[in-house]
Order: sequence, then structure tokens, then C-alpha cells
Amino acid sequence: MDYGEHFEELGTYERHLNNVQIAVRGFASSWVVAAGAGIGAVLLAKLDADAVFTKADLVAAIALVASVGIFGLWLLDQYVYHRLLNGVFLAGLGIELSRPDALPLRMCMVQRTPRGASLATTFLYASFLVMLLFITWVVLVETRAANTDYGTMPILFLAVIGLSIAALFVMRSRTSGRSAALEGEFGQAMKNFWGGSPEDRMQAIVARFRGRYGGKVVITGGEYSGKTQLIGELHKRKLNVVAESAIDVLGRLAQQHGSVEKAAAWRAHNMTEFQKEVALLQASRERAAPAEELVLLDRGLHDGFAFCQQAGRPAPPQLWENAAACRYAAVFVLDTLEPFVSRAATGRAGTLEESLKIRELVETIYRACGIPVYRVQVFSPLEAENLRRRALFIVDKLTDEELLSPTTRTRIAGELAG
Repeated sequence: MDYGEHFEELGTYERHLNNVQIAVRGFASSWVVAAGAGIGAVLLAKLDADAVFTKADLVAAIALVASVGIFGLWLLDQYVYHRLLNGVFLAGLGIELSRPDALPLRMCMVQRTPRGASLATTFLYASFLVMLLFITWVVLVETRAANTDYGTMPILFLAVIGLSIAALFVMRSRTSGRSAALEGEFGQAMKNFWGGSPEDRMQAIVARFRGRYGGKVVITGGEYSGKTQLIGELHKRKLNVVAESAIDVLGRLAQQHGSVEKAAAWRAHNMTEFQKEVALLQASRERAAPAEELVLLDRGLHDGFAFCQQAGRPAPPQLWENAAACRYAAVFVLDTLEPFVSRAATGRAGTLEESLKIRELVETIYRACGIPVYRVQVFSPLEAENLRRRALFIVDKLTDEELLSPTTRTRIAGELAG
């Protein structure tokens, strides 16, 4: 049996147990209505003068039996069927956490359910008990006002009070303890099935649920924008990175042609072929990156379209194919540093105009694809200060996009400040 069949079977169990709980709560409501109808019938009835029990006795007895029934239904609901439902739910959660391609519905349910939500059901049952207690008290007061015989009602009334208080106390203590235990079970399940911090994994799940593929984030820009240095700084902070593929392809071409200058000249005349090699290498690296973790990319696949457009050459089919299959969570476009320093000797763009043009093209292309794009300005003429503030800007945006947990953001900000 594959995981899909397990998933379907677990869903069937969840629906069944959920329907049973709904039926139990409906029966509890009917139970209270029946008790109220019984009390009303007793009050309207005419009893014989020599009757063994007074109306007050019967009212208190009905309230006592109804209270016992409500407490028993609460135990059946919360301590039998709800525990079974939690077990099935956690099993389904484990499959979702162990399968990147599974839709994380249960984890999103956990995230969106406010703390203390399980107290709502307990409050429903508790309100039934309070209602019965109030009805019994009203009848007792009316009996006293009419100067009629109480019979055994005071004893039964005290029994109703005692049972109600004990039941309410048990409901409150057990529900609070179960909520804390269940939160611990969810956290432990996340660790067992996926590893790492539950908070970090939650952010990854939310990002994947939004249609993003593994939280891959592109850091790009024109030449001499400081992206490689910035990615290196973030890599020091224990974030996953993927190096720029174009640099490695240029390195291979330099070995084949004997020099960087000859490799750059070949690229200028064969931009389509060059971008094909870059796309294939970049796609393989992205596939090898951790699928459920945040990964920072030194340029993305879509950058190839910008370079082809600038050179006036068509994009290769391999670039179109791989770009269509990838999903990026966000893109950060860095402004070019000033004063501009040409690095033509390494085979890259040699002028400020070319760098600015590439920056404009990549931003336009990524925006056209519907990917969130953030411009990262030059914050300071001082290299170290600019690097620190850029890194902090990206970390803050990643946290806002729920791709980075607040705890990781706090850790990195502290390291950057130090």
C-alpha cells in the first residue's frame, strides 16, 4: 500500500470520527432539551397529596440524572472519540511531513487553530451543566416562596451542585492538560518526521503550500552589485546557498579555449549556447538543493533570459524548459555598487551601462513571472556597513515572507550586529 492509499484511508477514519463527535454533541443538546421538557412536565402536573415525591424532588432528580448524563457524554466525546481522532490526525500529519509533494492541509489546520480552541467544546458541555444547575436553583427558590414542603430536594440540589462543580473542575484541568500534551505531540511529530525546529518547518510548509518550491530565493543584479559577497556573508550564518553557475561554465570555457579573454569572446558570439550550458548546470544544482529548506541562489534560471535579450540572441530551449519547471519564493535585485569597477578580465560585463541594463532586465523578467521582487539599495559607502545592512534587509524580508523563522532571524541579526 503506497502513501496515497494510506492518506485516503486516514481521511476516511477522520471523517467518521468527526461525524461521531458531532452526533455525540447533538445528543448532548437533545439530552438537555429532554431534561428541560421533563422538568416542565413535572411543574405542570398535578400530584396527589399523598405522593411519595414532591415536584421539587422530581425536578432535582431529573437535573441530577441529566448532569450525570452530560458529564458522561463529555467523557465519551473527549476521552474516547477525540483521542482516536487525534491519533489518526497525527498519522496523517506524519505522512504530510515526510512527503514534500503532499498537500500540507493538516499542518495548516494546526497553524490556523488558535491555542485553547479545545476549550470551546468543554465550554459547551459546561454550559449545559450550569443551565441545569440554574433551573434547579430557580425551582428551589420558588418552592421556598410558596412555603411548600421541600421534601428531599435540598439533598438532591446539593448533589447537583457537587457533581456540577466536580465535573467543571475535571473538564477544565483535563482539557488544559490535554491541550498542552497535544501541542507537545505535534511538535515531537514534526521533529520525528522532518527533523529541525518545528517553527522552522512550519515556515517551510507555509511557503510550499503557497505554491513555492522549497523556498528557493534568488539574489541577483547587474555585474559588480556585490551579490556573491552578500551570499557568502549569509552562508556564514548557516543558510544554504547555490553558487553562480555562469562563473563555473566560464571557468570550463577558459580551460578549453586557453584563456578567459578567449572564453569571453566565444560567449559574446555564442550567447545562446552559453546560456544552455548555464541553464543545465543551474537546474541540476537547484534540484540537488534541499527541497524543504530555504536556499539562496546566486542568480536564478530567469537571469539567462536577461543576458540573451541584452545580447540580442534567442534563449535556448533548455532554458525555457527548466525555467518553466522551477518555482522561486522571492527575488532580491541588488543595485550596482559605486564607483563601478570593471571585471572584464574575468569574462564578465565591462561597463556600468551593461550592469545597469542587466539589473533592469532581470527585475522586469522576474516581476513579469509573478515572483515577489525586492530592490536592495546601496545603504552605505563603507563596504562592511553596506554588507551588514543588506544582509539584515534580506533576512527581514525573508521573515516577512515566512521563509525564515523569527528565531533564525534574531540569531542572524545578533551575529551581524556583533
